Amino acid sequence: MAGWAQNYKLMTSPHSEPDEILISRLRDQWLESGSTHPDEQLYYSAEVFALEIRRIFFANWTLFDFASRFEEDAHCRLHNIAMRSYIVVRNAANSFHALRNRCLHAAHPVLIADRSDSGDSLVCAYHGWRYSLGGELVSAPHLRTEISRDMTLPKQDVALHAGLLYMAPVSELFTSPVPEFLTYQDFADGASYSQSSQYDIAANWKKLARLVRRCTKNIFIAHNPHIEHSVGCDLLLTHDAGSAIIRLIPWSVDRTKLTITQQLSYDLNQAQQEEFARHADHLHAELERLALSGETGDADTQAQFRQRYLAMLTTVEYKETH
Repeated sequence: MAGWAQNYKLMTSPHSEPDEILISRLRDQWLESGSTHPDEQLYYSAEVFALEIRRIFFANWTLFDFASRFEEDAHCRLHNIAMRSYIVVRNAANSFHALRNRCLHAAHPVLIADRSDSGDSLVCAYHGWRYSLGGELVSAPHLRTEISRDMTLPKQDVALHAGLLYMAPVSELFTSPVPEFLTYQDFADGASYSQSSQYDIAANWKKLARLVRRCTKNIFIAHNPHIEHSVGCDLLLTHDAGSAIIRLIPWSVDRTKLTITQQLSYDLNQAQQEEFARHADHLHAELERLALSGETGDADTQAQFRQRYLAMLTTVEYKETH
């Protein structure tokens, strides 16, 4: 079975060991051994990876985009929380919601790319099933029964605050406090230029999370110093010239997608756009080099990550909603 399929099966099926026991094993090995991380057979196992998806990525805030990058009503962008794909839709009055990007017919992705037109429906390219922007099934070629009201794509609330967009598969999390830095910083103003880049790195997400801050100097090279804010496993870089969201999206035990979304407060010509894009390339190259070389970071970095990792595993109890 392919790595991602095995992990997804573990993530969504009855677990061989209760979460609390796995977390206890991780904590005991980590703290009692005095090492920088637990035994790799446990730390990088498929079962622990599935635990992390449930307890960290499906049950914590995900900062995924700037609202200003959705230029018109009905503008749709694709975003992932772990392997789960969502269609994020801008509604009227600058509100947002997300739909599971999985057709009810054959589980094919409804959209395979962002969509900027102002159409009023979503059409799966596989067999032509059509959905409203709210997720209701509108038409279904070859469907042998009548369309019922419960034939809808699972819908997920999106939180908009200070121009930043957040999502979590557990909606109740949106009652938790907004990160402190948002009380004095506003990202609602539209940017003159923005771009998003995605990279595939053959490494476990935890290795990258311990190293990513060492590589952020490659973003806004001409505008140092910058300020870093952590929101769950996501990183927000800010400067008076613009902002960047850095996301680590776990794809399997040994594969992670790195997404870098940048925006600037001023416009760029073609040559400047190409140079700007290279900033993200530099961050990716340095992060991949460090991870594949076996670099783990200094003792302080290791201790900080261990504390955050165990806290995220134990803070929220995950409950599947869809």
